[in-house]
Amino acid sequence: MASENKTKLLEAKCFCGSVHFTVEVPIVILPLPVHLCHCTVCRYRSGAPCVFHTKLPKEAPMKFISPSVEANMTVYTFGERVSAWNFCSTCGCHITSVDRDDGHWTVSTSIFKDHGPENFQIKRHIYSGSTFDHGLPDIIPQVDGLHLEDWNPPHDDPSSETLVPKLEHDANGQERLRAECHCGGVSFTIGRPTKDVLEDAQLKDFVSPLDQTKWMALYDACDDCRLLTGTHLVGWTFIPLSTCNPPIARDLKIGTAKTYQSSPNVLRSFCGTCGATVFFTCDERCPAGGESVVDLATGILRAPEGSMAEKWLTWRSNPAWLPSGKQYHRAFSEALEQGMKEWTLDHYNQEVRHGLHLSFLAANTFDNAIDSLNSLQTSHAAFKARIKAGIKPDASSIAEMKTYIRRLGYSTSDLDRLNIIHVAGTKGKGTTCAFVDSILSRYRTTHGVPRKTGLFISPHLVSVRERIRINSAPIPEALFARYFYDIWDRLGSAAEQDGVEGANQENASPLDIRPTYARFLTLMSWHVFLQEGVDRADEKGVDLQALKIDTRLRDVRIHPDAEFQKKNATLATALAETALTRLGALTPHQDVLPDEFRKALEGTVFRGRCEIKAEDQVVWHLDGAHTADSLTLASKWFANETSGQVEAIDFLNLISAANKQENGPPFSHVIFCTNITHAQTGYKRDFVNNQYDTREIESLAVQRRFAERWSSLDPEASVVVLPTIEQALTHVRELGVNMLNKDEKIQAFVTGSLHLVGGALGILENVDAL
Repeated sequence: MASENKTKLLEAKCFCGSVHFTVEVPIVILPLPVHLCHCTVCRYRSGAPCVFHTKLPKEAPMKFISPSVEANMTVYTFGERVSAWNFCSTCGCHITSVDRDDGHWTVSTSIFKDHGPENFQIKRHIYSGSTFDHGLPDIIPQVDGLHLEDWNPPHDDPSSETLVPKLEHDANGQERLRAECHCGGVSFTIGRPTKDVLEDAQLKDFVSPLDQTKWMALYDACDDCRLLTGTHLVGWTFIPLSTCNPPIARDLKIGTAKTYQSSPNVLRSFCGTCGATVFFTCDERCPAGGESVVDLATGILRAPEGSMAEKWLTWRSNPAWLPSGKQYHRAFSEALEQGMKEWTLDHYNQEVRHGLHLSFLAANTFDNAIDSLNSLQTSHAAFKARIKAGIKPDASSIAEMKTYIRRLGYSTSDLDRLNIIHVAGTKGKGTTCAFVDSILSRYRTTHGVPRKTGLFISPHLVSVRERIRINSAPIPEALFARYFYDIWDRLGSAAEQDGVEGANQENASPLDIRPTYARFLTLMSWHVFLQEGVDRADEKGVDLQALKIDTRLRDVRIHPDAEFQKKNATLATALAETALTRLGALTPHQDVLPDEFRKALEGTVFRGRCEIKAEDQVVWHLDGAHTADSLTLASKWFANETSGQVEAIDFLNLISAANKQENGPPFSHVIFCTNITHAQTGYKRDFVNNQYDTREIESLAVQRRFAERWSSLDPEASVVVLPTIEQALTHVRELGVNMLNKDEKIQAFVTGSLHLVGGALGILENVDAL
């Protein structure tokens, strides 16, 4: 956001939000130069391989956003020459260093919301000599084509002096590796893999496949770790807690360590004095009565050979959570990806793609699954280019899907065994599927047939997992993450065997490692249904019929009572009858609609479609619609529900006309907003859509054009433009409080994309899935 004095407002926040601030930077000095500091002070204070710093100009002080205040940071000082180190007292995120001489703030750039090239540019490595092995500077010599300067102080400079750690041994003469934060408040040693570890089916996965005296390690670029350490990446090695000395309990409390629960099943620890990240663990790696495995931050390891601790660790070629890293800072993450591939080839003469399951490697696995899924979306630029070139799905798309199916270990005959009901068309697909699902669910309850059903629909309203349902319910987050990474990892491994971007078998054309967003979810739904054992049928056959409205629906109370919905119910009835007949649960061609059908159709609730929710001052009418036809139907439904108080909207060239009903007044208030969910936190992960032009969204360009058009059609209406769904709903509620008598209610019509309607429902009901 640029102001009149030509400055740009940059926003930064730690993971927990206790430290949240902005800086207003003169545009003429952007992008701010960033250096990667590898000195032992920064590594041992952060627990990361380096820190990402830029020095703020004096004219751009940090301004804290309430309720955040500077006092929410812990200040760590030592010595006379070194700057003070500030970190979040709650989650441990490194925020800034403060120069003791001039008071300048040197901030961590990794916590800024937008690390784009117009704001920040990585320029150099500094103090690489302190690493002893020149690890990360060798791995990342350039970013986005810019060679990074490698700066070290002169040898006679006192700051160049670095104490070399010493190798340690236990009482039995066995080697031990020291892990210690900068202040020494957290200090312990770890041993090498033991015979018990190597013989344990689970623990051996954390041992190097190249050398059984070493542990596995990798770099992690996930958003959670970035915002909890204050650096772009953190190095992790994976060890049983039992190898630590002195012993450390599952609560991770040792010395000055503090803990922070970053999600319901995840615990992290950091030094409460100097802020160094120490451990990460999650419930699934701490089984009752079993051995606990933790991630240990490699930045606090005191290996004499250097920062990569190569005599103790084998590093995986592929960093974890690269999709998250690329979404935040693509150029750096791509440099890391390429650099690690080349580094492992140089050091091991091969790539190391060890099968550490991704679900073990980061916090909040469902959130990271959604981030990875979002990385498969087509970018806005690529999407526009495809439209301009007239590229559409064709026979090659089917060939590609067959190749992906093969890579997953399935064949098309496996899919044939599923008793699939496929509904296609432009309008009413979801409603028809909901009717069919309701009927089958009723029969499952009353007759035990079908035993288990699966439903795959698109799009979702609040959570992506709504798209894949078992017995009518969205699959749980843990199950979604498990099956997601089954598919993700299988496709990655199979692509390596075929050759990265190897040809598909059908036409030898280049093939991406993983398909795009919607196709990936389609593959995942088949995998879920096959693994979860939804009912199958051996019989196949296609019978094309053109249906008229089923006369047996005459006395069925279908909501809404409209012709288009009765058509949907007619198709659903025919589909369900066919499926149940094949499963042996129904006699075909019944003249009277079975009671189970009637109850199921009347009880069907398909969220976000013709839905009404009442509050004290507002009655919300919500219906997803994004084409001219669907908006017309939605408007007619709202008109019927509110006795004609509506304008039917016809989308033509974005929004071209508003068609008043003859006997009804226009809307008194009209609000246009984006699909952004929340005012403070922005998009819910599940609503990220890379096909949108972010510049148009930020400028509200489309919404302003809509508002201008509406004002020209109805000058009497109060028309406003708001940036988020949350602010739009709040505005309506405030109207209800300020304008109405106690007995009156505002009739509010919420329509547009299903992401907008879903976002509204999520806020109104405060739920994570519908």
